[in-house]
Amino acid sequence: MLALVDGEPRTLPLRDMLYHFIEHRKDVIRKRSLHELKEAERRVHILDGLLIAIANIDEVVAIIKGSESSVQAKERLKERFGLSELQTQEILNMQLRRLTALETSKLETERAEFMERIDYLKHLLESESMLLDVVREETLQIKKKYGDDRRTEIMREALELDVEDMIEEEEMLVTITSAGYIKCTSLEAYRKQHRGGRGSSGVRPREGDFVSTSIVSSNLNTLLFITSKGKAYAIKVYELPEGDRQARGKPVVNFLRLSKDEKVSSVIALESFEEDKYVLMATHRGFVKKTSLSQFSRAGKSGVIAIRLDEGDELMDARLTDGNSRVLLATALGQGIVFNETDVRPMGRNTRGVRGIRLRLGDSVVGLAVLENEGEVLFVTELGYGKRLASREIRTIKRGGVGVRIINIDERSGYLVGTREGYPSDELMFSRKSGIM
Repeated sequence: MLALVDGEPRTLPLRDMLYHFIEHRKDVIRKRSLHELKEAERRVHILDGLLIAIANIDEVVAIIKGSESSVQAKERLKERFGLSELQTQEILNMQLRRLTALETSKLETERAEFMERIDYLKHLLESESMLLDVVREETLQIKKKYGDDRRTEIMREALELDVEDMIEEEEMLVTITSAGYIKCTSLEAYRKQHRGGRGSSGVRPREGDFVSTSIVSSNLNTLLFITSKGKAYAIKVYELPEGDRQARGKPVVNFLRLSKDEKVSSVIALESFEEDKYVLMATHRGFVKKTSLSQFSRAGKSGVIAIRLDEGDELMDARLTDGNSRVLLATALGQGIVFNETDVRPMGRNTRGVRGIRLRLGDSVVGLAVLENEGEVLFVTELGYGKRLASREIRTIKRGGVGVRIINIDERSGYLVGTREGYPSDELMFSRKSGIM
């Protein structure tokens, strides 16, 4: 906490803050007590003068009557009874009704009370323990008047806390555009619609830009970015910029140290870097590679090599697997191949991988899916057509072949642009180049 200590601004921990608070209260009580003591002694001094006057009332009246002025009366009273200026003035101001026996008794009682208070105040100013008793008593009065129930749990054992402990978990949609702008938006900002609809306004990209990658993840997860140049980067979701549906976001190079012409090809959401998980990668030219997830634990914002690419090839997509799944590769011309992941042995990060599918002239890999026996695969074309296939309906063969026809491509549908695995109960989100979601 920031506090003024002897007129100097200082940042204080709790113990120092309490110490200076107590010292401040002691100082306040001292000054207040000194003022009260001074006033009490002044009142006793006046009362002493009044009692002298009452005890000698006949002589006092005679002196006042025999004086030519109040000034002369003051001087004669001071000289006769040894009074002060203050006492003589109070005697002259005294009303006649105060000359009764009852008023005399009141004055004597008042003087006794003030003397008792003076004695207490002197002891208080000389005693540290009495001073602290007053501080304690007054602090308890403040607590009684203003205090409420404690909201913070005080624990005897210290706990290690980090930023994540202060963040409320929330499902976010992370989007990246082809021009390299990134943002995350609360999933609650998007409402579910029926197929065939126009969609609602999403990211408003500049001309020629469009949403190229999107993923739903908890804001506490780590995102593993695999780029077109075959590098891997890692960052927490909550470290990314937040924006509404239509916000463009901020350049991804502000958060990841991407090189020139390097673009994000795939994003994998992770709770941790598990030893028994793998990252399965596929390139546009049909190569696949499997690497243990634990090898990416130090990726960070500076990045590490994920796959070694041939000249002219780029990483197309990547998936998180258990090492024993079935893998689907789909091409722009509608060809597809499904093979067992066990056909691809685990490799280090700085390797090319093996051939997953043999491509015809002019074709390229556009889709990668990890299949579940009870799941399905959705195929989407560039002109907005979609097709679903049950995973079990796609025959498994050896990797490296040309595959089979999985969707008919014509002028009406346009080329195949992507695949997504899932279940019938899953919800899907599509994005158009115009930004419509």
